[in-house]
Amino acid sequence: MKKFLHRCLLYIIRKLEYFSQIGFDLKNIRQARHLRRVGIHYSRYTLFNKKWLVDSNIQTVIDIGASVGEFTAIFAELFPAARIYAFEPLKDDVDRLRIVAERYPGRVQVFNTALGAQNGSREFNRSSWAPASSFRAMTDLHKENYPHSAGSERLKVETKRLDDVLGDKDLDGNILVKIDVQGYEDEVIKGGPEVIKRARILVIECSLQNTYDGEPMFDGIYNLLRPLGFEYQGSLKQSIRRGDQSYLQADCIFIKNK
Repeated sequence: MKKFLHRCLLYIIRKLEYFSQIGFDLKNIRQARHLRRVGIHYSRYTLFNKKWLVDSNIQTVIDIGASVGEFTAIFAELFPAARIYAFEPLKDDVDRLRIVAERYPGRVQVFNTALGAQNGSREFNRSSWAPASSFRAMTDLHKENYPHSAGSERLKVETKRLDDVLGDKDLDGNILVKIDVQGYEDEVIKGGPEVIKRARILVIECSLQNTYDGEPMFDGIYNLLRPLGFEYQGSLKQSIRRGDQSYLQADCIFIKNK
C-alpha cells in the first residue's frame, strides 16, 4: 500500500511540474503532446520559441554538435520551411539523429563528421555522457559539476572545415547557426568563417569558467565573431556551478549587423 501511495504521489508531482511548464491552455497541452511524440522536451522547445527568433524568417539552419537530434527536431518544428544541416561525429548518436531526420523528409541532411579548423582525423574524448564529449580534455571543474560525464574513452573521428563542406552550397535566405561542441567552438569558427559570416543569427555555447583544457572563454569567441560582423545580444540560458551557484556556461546569441 505504501509503495502504491508513493507511486501516486510521484505521478502527481510529475503532472504538477508538467502543467507548471505548459499551463492549462488546451493549445499548449496539444503542442506539448506532439513535441513529446517527436522526442522534444517542452522546456527545451520554449528555450528557442521566442517571437523575435520565430519572426526572423529562418530558411537555413546549421546545427553543429547535433547529438541525437533533439535540437534539430526543435528547429524543424519552429521553422517548417527551413533546410537543416546537422553535424555529429559519434556514430551511435548519428544513428538516432538519422531517425529524427526521417520525420522531416527532404529537410534534414546529416553529416557524420566533426567540424574544426583543419580537415583530417583526430583523437576525440568520448564522455560517459555523450553530449559532453570533446576534442579537448575535461577539467576537474567539469567533472565535479557533472560527475556523470567524468568517464571517457579515446577514439578517432573525421574532422572537416565547415567552409569545405557547405561553402559552395546555395544556402537559402536567413541562416541560423547553432554551435555546441564542448569547448571546441573556436576551432569550428576558424574552419568556417565564410559560411558563418553569411548567417543572420548564431547561438553558441560559451564558457564563463574553464571546463575544458585550452578552451576560449566568452571573450575569445566574441573576438572571433566581431570581425565577421556579429554583436552579442544576450543568452538563451546559463548553466550554474554547484556550490557557489556562479555561472559556468551560457548559450549566447550573436546577431549580424545590418
